[in-house]
Amino acid sequence: MSLAAVRYEAVRVLPPPPEKQDATSLSNGAVDNRSPVIQETFQTVIPNGATVARVTARLSDDDYYVKRVVENPPQPSKKASAVNRYWDISGRKYDGVYPIDFHLVLSGQEFHDGGIATSGRTEMALSVRGAFTSEDIDRRIHDEWRSLRRRVESALNSCRERPGILEHGSTQRLIADLLESGRLAPDLAAQLIEQIRAEFGLYE
Repeated sequence: MSLAAVRYEAVRVLPPPPEKQDATSLSNGAVDNRSPVIQETFQTVIPNGATVARVTARLSDDDYYVKRVVENPPQPSKKASAVNRYWDISGRKYDGVYPIDFHLVLSGQEFHDGGIATSGRTEMALSVRGAFTSEDIDRRIHDEWRSLRRRVESALNSCRERPGILEHGSTQRLIADLLESGRLAPDLAAQLIEQIRAEFGLYE
């Protein structure tokens, strides 16, 4: 019996799952439902609907098909001024007749001041999955993984708040840390806080 007509097919998942799967399970088309690992954190990017809309619009403009966008209900954080956000996005892009699926998770915290979102922090988790029958197609999946990651990072970076906008209360916490460590005198710390409040109109 000749096996010359048999075509080998395997599934490439990038980045690799946390626990290595055996080649048999992948070649049989098993689906890995575990969440992708956290790739990067974007400070001063609010994980809200506007950010998700910009990311999905960028992907659509680059010929990616966004199949699903699911938002988990916002959850209160341990911090009174913070809200936890979570978005699950999935889609596909075709390389010829070969589909490459992607799974993107945007999560993080949205910081509020007086009921208005003033800043945030977004974490990006991204993975791609595609079947391949040759080294050339496998290489294309790797290239698509890198290309997709650059596009998402670029879209998220464009959502950053204006320079100088910091996480709510971060300056006051920095002054408190310097004071506690003895690197800042108490009277100077009080002067700095008073000057910041006067300059930006932050009065209780």
